Amino acid sequence: MGFKENIAKATGINKEMIPGSYQGVGHVVLLKFLPKKTKTGIKTLTDKQKKHIAEAILGLYTNFHVVAEITGIDGELRQPKIKVLKTEDGFTTTTIHKEHGLQYSLDVSKIMFSKGNLYERKRLISDINRNEIIVDMFAGIGYFSLGLARNAAKVYAIEKNRDAFYYLSENIELNKLENKIEAFLGDCRIVADHLKSLADRISMGYFPNTELYLPAALKMLKEKGIIHYHDLADFHKSEADGWKNLIKKVETVIEENGYVINKIKKNKVKTYSPHVWHVVLDMEVEWKSKQ
Repeated sequence: MGFKENIAKATGINKEMIPGSYQGVGHVVLLKFLPKKTKTGIKTLTDKQKKHIAEAILGLYTNFHVVAEITGIDGELRQPKIKVLKTEDGFTTTTIHKEHGLQYSLDVSKIMFSKGNLYERKRLISDINRNEIIVDMFAGIGYFSLGLARNAAKVYAIEKNRDAFYYLSENIELNKLENKIEAFLGDCRIVADHLKSLADRISMGYFPNTELYLPAALKMLKEKGIIHYHDLADFHKSEADGWKNLIKKVETVIEENGYVINKIKKNKVKTYSPHVWHVVLDMEVEWKSKQ
């Protein structure tokens, strides 16, 4: 049986009211409860029913020890809004999540961990060579930086959220990467003044309005290099138009700052909302005077 069927059998709650999936982050389970439209109207679960589901999860899945409901994400720093439903003795929302030989320490009540970016993290790491110097402009707790550092010569990781920076620093030590990653607390547009013209590759894992940070990325890039540019693409009209509009926006900013795009590769990461996708542009760019 699947997750919904297991929980429905254990609780007696209608299967259609139970979330179709969960996010496991270390020993924490995150659930999102959505209202359901039925013949008699819109139905939601009571707090008592949610706690009953949480108890069933801990009983059935022994590798988890905390169950929480995620009710939203706040602000530019994307801080999660969490309500703990059930906690076993000795456990908190601070956990260590393991992924591809790396350990990520975090508090899920303060920091989002996007497992939806797993493929993108793997894809990016596979492109790196050991002589590269990389700047991760939106490092978070080290989502990209930790994996990149195992393959690159040096990673400069920038993060302005103090909670995320605390765990970034902890994760660098936890994964024994102190000699490979240098972390900076601050806005990447300001830190860029200290890292001019040193990067072979830039990771821009942030959206929306990512184009606002492109001038800083170019300031840190060598005369020729690669930028992995994350943003949202609107495919409501058509996918072709969505890509065209996004590339035009990015190309304009890059050319205004003295660079041109030599090569570009389009990548879809995951859906963000109906007809809107989280995408990545892999761009090889070059200073105009070098052409």
